[in-house]
Amino acid sequence: MCLYITEHPKQKTAKEDIKCYKVLAAYPGKKETTYFTPYQNMQYYLGETIREKGRVKRGCDYGYYGYADPMPSISGGCLHTFANLDQAISFANHRYPMYAIHQEWVVVECIIPKGTKYYEGMTGPRNPKSSYASKVLHVTDNIVYKTY
Repeated sequence: MCLYITEHPKQKTAKEDIKCYKVLAAYPGKKETTYFTPYQNMQYYLGETIREKGRVKRGCDYGYYGYADPMPSISGGCLHTFANLDQAISFANHRYPMYAIHQEWVVVECIIPKGTKYYEGMTGPRNPKSSYASKVLHVTDNIVYKTY
């Protein structure tokens, strides 16, 4: 998931914990469910804090839909989340029928911890949703929505 930003993005530092939401593909197993990100296929564990160590990847992205005008974006080196629960649920419901390989989707409450470097922006241009890209993300064990 790319974070579309202004041409000259300003990195911020969280002055307090920021509540946000992550959409994950869920694979229920016999003993436990495993969770993966929809685009990078990175495994997530509920209750863990993730630290992105890679360099922030900024650039111009023509987007999934091949727009003619390049859009400044952050597409790597950060952990992407939604700012609003309703928008995360909308995204999960939109993704559900499109990705046949992922049968179930969940929305998990997350926290960008106080002191974390982050960016604010929007998801894709067709149906933009308020989003964040941060260097640190605490994934709670609070699943706030399921498609199954």
